[in-house]
Amino acid sequence: MYAGGLIERYGLDYLCKAFMKLQNEDVRLVVYGYGKFSAKLQEYAKTDRRIDFRGQAKNDEILSCN
Repeated sequence: MYAGGLIERYGLDYLCKAFMKLQNEDVRLVVYGYGKFSAKLQEYAKTDRRIDFRGQAKNDEILSCN
């Protein structure tokens, strides 16, 4: 899970590309946040169903992520 600003310099592009190389279909990447990288992240989520982009959320929702 990642929660924070969606800015490319935070390494989100590397995170998504590395995650997509994983062969395990039982893992998922849940991403919360908002920023300039949102559009690219939505593209990654369309490409790999294991990437779950949830956008902005309240802390309680993030902490109960499952």
